[in-house]
Amino acid sequence: MAVLGDSAMWGQGLVPEHQFAQLAAKRLAGSPSNALDVLPGLGEEPGRGHPRSGAKLYPAVIAGEAVDVMLPAGAIIQAPPGDRANFALTFRELFPSDQEMRHFLAGTNDRPADRLFGEYPGTFPTVTGQLLAISEDRKTDDVQLVFLNGGINDVHSGYR
Repeated sequence: MAVLGDSAMWGQGLVPEHQFAQLAAKRLAGSPSNALDVLPGLGEEPGRGHPRSGAKLYPAVIAGEAVDVMLPAGAIIQAPPGDRANFALTFRELFPSDQEMRHFLAGTNDRPADRLFGEYPGTFPTVTGQLLAISEDRKTDDVQLVFLNGGINDVHSGYR
């Protein structure tokens, strides 16, 4: 099974055996001792799958002036204001290379966010980024069940 989404799928604050997706998988498998295998995620707890507490469907972009973002090597680049720039500014240590940060800011790679401690809420990887990751990794051939949710973290005034 694949598990994707936000804190409801992540199981914020819960041990794995008490998480919704795990409980549902055991019930669907017909026995508490017989559970479906979770498609491993990329973060520090791969057994939880791909969800991220705080994940949005799509990152918000705020109307306004571009913001300065310092790349790991020290150069300054301009980025559109919003979730991507805020994340890069807040969690610079997650980006080991300029190229990785540039791809993240361009919206082509959410994977650096997988390095963020799991219980710490963050917009990234977004739900769409999670979907892209599992399709890019091509490990879905035997996935028979998908638990997916998201959207509540996208409700915010002032974003377009």
